[in-house]
Amino acid sequence: MTILLAWRNEWSLGIDALDDDHRALVESLTDICLRYCPQASVLAPLGGALRGAPARLSLVDALSDFGDKVRMHCRREEAFLRAIGYHESAEHEAQHAALMVQFDAMLSDYRARGVQVFDSPTREWVRDWLLVHIVDGDREFVRSYFALCGLEGVGAAPRADATRDARGRCTGARCSPWNASRDSAIAIGIAVPKP
Repeated sequence: MTILLAWRNEWSLGIDALDDDHRALVESLTDICLRYCPQASVLAPLGGALRGAPARLSLVDALSDFGDKVRMHCRREEAFLRAIGYHESAEHEAQHAALMVQFDAMLSDYRARGVQVFDSPTREWVRDWLLVHIVDGDREFVRSYFALCGLEGVGAAPRADATRDARGRCTGARCSPWNASRDSAIAIGIAVPKP
């Protein structure tokens, strides 16, 4: 029996665009599980037309497409970090690079061995690989982002020392980077929370 990965609200960062990306990655991984789990391999002669897939790609091709989606997400997240002036954006980009090196090595190994079934050890490795990024890797910049916004965390009230004018622009000394980074964040499609 295949156990599917399902999005959990506690994985949300509170930044809609990034949460949407993460949720879509989890859904993509779930789709791969459904199409390539051991039970689905019985349906392969039928063309693999599960979940609306027009034709069955190889597992390696499906994982390669998934890796491309992860890379696109990483670029979007990195642009967001630069836009808000996150002081450890280079380190976070290095984490992304290391994650993709791991993924590419796994993909090369599967390609060389001709792996066609998304078995339990493979699913667990990819699931854990993805969740380490979502649950652990992004939490530090999220804390910095909400502090920059004058919030203590998702849905929190503004900090007492974060003063804003009528248009929501920071006027306090504690959030001076906000003015320069807010428009940049909006320009790349990141919803900026209103305190």
